Amino acid sequence: MRGNADTIGRAVRNLVENALTHTPPGTTVEIVVDSAGALRVSDRGPGVPAIDREQIFRRFWRRDRQRSGSAGLGLSIVARIARMHNATVSVTDCPGGGATFLLGFPYVLDARTAPARELEPVS
Repeated sequence: MRGNADTIGRAVRNLVENALTHTPPGTTVEIVVDSAGALRVSDRGPGVPAIDREQIFRRFWRRDRQRSGSAGLGLSIVARIARMHNATVSVTDCPGGGATFLLGFPYVLDARTAPARELEPVS
C-alpha cells in the first residue's frame, strides 16, 4: 500500500483508542494487519447497532451524549483519512460480542516483487 505514514498512523491510533474506550477493563483489543492491505481492530465492547453504523463516521456524532471526554471526531477523522488514501472503513459485529473496525487499503503491487507474467501476443 502507499500512503502518508503520519495520517495512516493517526487513523490506526483513533481506531485503537476508540476500542480501548469502549472495551471493559480486563478484556482484549485485537489488532490484525493482513497482507492484502487491511487492518482490523476488534474489541469486546457493546458493539455498534446496525442503525448507527453509517452515523458513527460523521463529525461530532456520539451515541451517548451524556458521556464526557469525547467530541465525536475520532471516527470521522478515520473516515477522512481513508478517503484520502482511496481506502474504506467499516464496522461489523465481532464474533462473541463487540465490534470489528476494518480499514481496507487498495493493494499495490511493486514491480520488483510482483510475479513475472507473460504477455499475450497482440494480433
